[in-house]
Amino acid sequence: MYRTIVLLLILTLAAGAALAQATPKNMTAGAGVYVVTTSDGDDDESMEGYALTGTMALGPGSAVRGHLYFTTHEENDDLKLDGFDGQFLLGSNLNRLGFKMYALGGYWKETLKLDTTTKTTSPELDFAGFMAGLGIGYNWPSAALDFWVAWRDPGEYKDYMEGLTGVEPDISMGAGALSFGLRF
Repeated sequence: MYRTIVLLLILTLAAGAALAQATPKNMTAGAGVYVVTTSDGDDDESMEGYALTGTMALGPGSAVRGHLYFTTHEENDDLKLDGFDGQFLLGSNLNRLGFKMYALGGYWKETLKLDTTTKTTSPELDFAGFMAGLGIGYNWPSAALDFWVAWRDPGEYKDYMEGLTGVEPDISMGAGALSFGLRF
């Protein structure tokens, strides 16, 4: 499924490149680093990796953005977390040149899996939830730089851990990204 989404993103970029000379630059496509953090009060864990991103400005004050991310645990490369998020941005200067800032809200869905070298298959766990955060960035004539951080709803992670231990954990989650993209 990720390959299909990546292919559609590439085709959209190609079509956007053909129209780039005739229209305002409301679309951005790029890549960057993506981090998901989890804290239970005593222990902080991070999943770090890369993301493909696409943004479409709806005007100077609003935009929609999506990420496909592929991360691994900071200490165990066999533990992988792959997923996507969709975000709605409200802010200033989202499709014009110069500095921009915004608030974001959105939805994320991801799969946690353990890659092993044995022939047995490891279970994959799916989690999803809502997110809210803040971001800043800068738009050049043909490129854009963005940095954002967000709180994530840990409800499904809490439910899973409570099912294992019988006690509801005090988990908080966050995510963030730094990305560079080309404007079309």
